[in-house]
Amino acid sequence: MNFDPIDFIALKKDGKEHAPQEIRAFIDNVVSGDIPDYQVTAWLMAVCLNDLSFAETSALTMAIAESGKIYRWDQSGLPIVDKHSTGGVGDSATLIVASLVASMGMRMGKHSGRGLGHTGGTIDKLESIPGFRTDLSEQEFKNIVRSVGCAIAGQDEEMTPADGILYGLRDVTATVNHQALIASSIMSKKIAGGAKSILLDIKVGSGAFMENLGQARSLADLLIRLGESAGVNVKPLMTSMDVPLGRAVGNALEVKEAINVLDNKTPSDDPLRVVSIEIAARLSGMCGIEPLEEARLTAAGKIEDGDALNKFRKMIEMQGGDPGVVDEPDKIIPSAGTILKIPSPEEGYIAGCDAFKIGELVRDLGGGRKSKFDAIDREVGLILKVRRNDRVEYGQTLCEVHKNDAVSETEVAERVLDAFRIVSVSPGMADLILN
Repeated sequence: MNFDPIDFIALKKDGKEHAPQEIRAFIDNVVSGDIPDYQVTAWLMAVCLNDLSFAETSALTMAIAESGKIYRWDQSGLPIVDKHSTGGVGDSATLIVASLVASMGMRMGKHSGRGLGHTGGTIDKLESIPGFRTDLSEQEFKNIVRSVGCAIAGQDEEMTPADGILYGLRDVTATVNHQALIASSIMSKKIAGGAKSILLDIKVGSGAFMENLGQARSLADLLIRLGESAGVNVKPLMTSMDVPLGRAVGNALEVKEAINVLDNKTPSDDPLRVVSIEIAARLSGMCGIEPLEEARLTAAGKIEDGDALNKFRKMIEMQGGDPGVVDEPDKIIPSAGTILKIPSPEEGYIAGCDAFKIGELVRDLGGGRKSKFDAIDREVGLILKVRRNDRVEYGQTLCEVHKNDAVSETEVAERVLDAFRIVSVSPGMADLILN
């Protein structure tokens, strides 16, 4: 069809609805480079002001998904599943879940991204393991999934090229935080990945992009509908992100913590373990393998008997990493040069530890990015020594900060103490899983 970008922009500027074929033509022209950036951003701003209908959002999602390569899996074998987190702090669940589902009779071929801002990225974490490769060809990726049951690779540049272009422009034009654009970006990549069952871990709280449950539910409903329209089974899991999920925040430290969870070295109520088991169990239920309660027990059992850890070891080996990291993570994964112990300034109970402030601190230590081109220091981060509702004494260590030279010791201490909230009366435990 003949496509006029000016007419296309004007239609949305006037609050009118695009036909699906118009959206498809727009995306085709975005990928071909026939539309200049200023016209693409004009349309993005018009969308933020006048919104997209569900029909438009669905058409946009499929056009982005089909703008590049779509992975095709053998659907006669074990079910292919995926999970997506909307971004959090101290969240290494993907490393655990991939290994768990592979040990539970499913397959996970996952393409993950790098961290940006205060949130961490799965690829940055895995690249803390010496030799670990995330730049896999499609054939390598599929072979590892077929052999091990799981593989985690970086974003395939041939997948959803339209999303990369649109997101790059949204990031610099204040058009990121729009629900239809967020949903189409998420679901287009998941559809292109080829999984038929997808669990969405939607984070809610100070360290998440969704600050309240209402926003999270609205996004979840839209993602479910988009999945249904594409023939994909999508279910939401809403989890709290007011405090970091794990005790470790920072790339190398989070890999070590994930190994500890898989090695059954954390208590059964550890939040990272609980969320990882819940995700794996719900995926099992979505595939019709086991009811949820039974699947939770199976997932826990796969940690306890070492099956999940063995899957992680095999994935590391097949992706070029040193499998010995599973046995000696502290020896094989590099560590920061300085460890600071931050003491409590008073006695009382831990009422909170602001996930956003902690994530920003780790970013500024060098563990994250302010722009996608920034280099990162995978060694830095922090380890929380106390959690909500813990009783602390004056001088007791609140956390260990692993640093090199990016931020002064004085500033680190001030920012850690600003993130913690200590009260005189026990605040009780907060809900971790919100639906």
